[in-house]
Amino acid sequence: YTKKKKIFTGVAITQNITDDKQNERELKKSKEEAERANRSKTDFLARVSHEIRTPLNAILGFTEQLKQSTLNKQQNDYVDIIEKSSEHLLTLINDILVLSKIEARQIRFEKSPFKLNYTIKYIYNTLLVKANEKNIRFTYNVDQKLDQILIGDQFRLKQILINLLGNAIKFTNTGSVELKCILDEEIHDKVKVRFDVIDTGIGIKPENLKNIFERFKQANSSITKRYGGTGLGLAICKNLIELQGGSLSVSSKEGVGTTFSFIIPYKKGKPDDFIPDDIETTYSKRLKDKKVLLVDDDKFNRLLAKTILDKFECITTLAINGSEAIAYLENQNFHLVLLDIHMAGTSGVDVAEFIRKQKRDRNTKIIAVTAAVLKDDIQKYFSVGMDDFLIKPFKEAELYNKMCEVLEINKSKKDIAYKLNIVEETTKSEQYDLSELVKMANMDKTFINSMLATFIENSESTIHLFKKYVKDENWVEIGETAHKILPSYRHLKINDVVRKLNEIKKITLINPSYEEVPELTKGTVKLMEKILEDLKKEMK
Repeated sequence: YTKKKKIFTGVAITQNITDDKQNERELKKSKEEAERANRSKTDFLARVSHEIRTPLNAILGFTEQLKQSTLNKQQNDYVDIIEKSSEHLLTLINDILVLSKIEARQIRFEKSPFKLNYTIKYIYNTLLVKANEKNIRFTYNVDQKLDQILIGDQFRLKQILINLLGNAIKFTNTGSVELKCILDEEIHDKVKVRFDVIDTGIGIKPENLKNIFERFKQANSSITKRYGGTGLGLAICKNLIELQGGSLSVSSKEGVGTTFSFIIPYKKGKPDDFIPDDIETTYSKRLKDKKVLLVDDDKFNRLLAKTILDKFECITTLAINGSEAIAYLENQNFHLVLLDIHMAGTSGVDVAEFIRKQKRDRNTKIIAVTAAVLKDDIQKYFSVGMDDFLIKPFKEAELYNKMCEVLEINKSKKDIAYKLNIVEETTKSEQYDLSELVKMANMDKTFINSMLATFIENSESTIHLFKKYVKDENWVEIGETAHKILPSYRHLKINDVVRKLNEIKKITLINPSYEEVPELTKGTVKLMEKILEDLKKEMK
């Protein structure tokens, strides 16, 4: 600077950043293209998986129907192979769908109360058969400090442990598989639980350990050939654990065994938050004094449902058909309508439309109680304003849970009286099973005989109609009659008759093939008459 503060010299530093900027743009473009490609791949996997599920469901469904028909030994063996192969394929498709949801950030985790001991016991019982088949020791141990209510996603925990323990059993030929659940850390209202899955299996080479959590990767190609699998299971487990704020690690020695360890944090719950699933209960208070209209044109089904509703202390009105139901609804208000769908004359759908459209009643809840639960059926139920559906035959607890859900009543431990050490009198035979009826009737033999008498009366009426309609060649009415009596036979688990009634429905109402109807109906009648003869002896 001069005295006049004029600049007479300076230093200029320059750098050509053109190439750097170009590289940055290219890197950004490459990253965006990679992300788009990854999203496209994920979308493709999800779409293809979904498309495969549709025909696969049909394969599994019709395989189940085929198994219920009369097959010789060779045919039965073939059907078993189809069923097992289809289930294996379904497992793969489910894995791909879960992975797609994870990558698309669409997976959500429940925050519900559960007790670890119950969850682990369920998993142990699920996998014990596989361990016994391989003659290996399978044990578990849960830290006593974890005897508390946890808040988290029990379903995802089951998914992780069944995958890891299933692998451990698969890759262990001699020795043992053990599961340890340990309290790793406890701070205020949170706990961290460590799970160790320990096996004495084939182990993993050190150079392969780094790859095992990658998708579609297994320790080596010989593993795939010998044991099967896709290499998706561990990738899914790792993602599910990390998305819950946990971590997964592995240690292994070839020929000695492997230990998978993972930690998941959970919140602590309160005792009143949790109701054990496996404790027998009688229900009181929650549904007490709820006004219920029960609509069913089958006497057996009405009596059975009425018995259960009486246990719940509901105020129940019975309607024997749709027209009678509408007559009641015109003059009375109900909290809930339990509605059979397939009724002669005024159907369940007609009754629902009367409630929602003509009466303009949006408050009364409606549950469809039906054996017809195809996709189109369900869409029809909801389109006319029904709130939910219950599949026949149903169990007591299923009805209770569905009613509570629809009426928006939360179950509470305080409102349930526990029945421990129940001694049940079960009556079973190869032809039928009265255990569920005995349970619902609280072993009241007079009531059981009354129910059986009603069942026999309904069956004899059905047999009479079958014979009449065969003589008149009224094939559609034969199908309608079979549909109506089906739930009663399902309740008593008379599976031989159920199979025949399903077949009658199929060849009269679904895929008509009338030339087979007379012979099939006569065979069904003969079998029903034999069952009724045995049941009459049972009553004596």
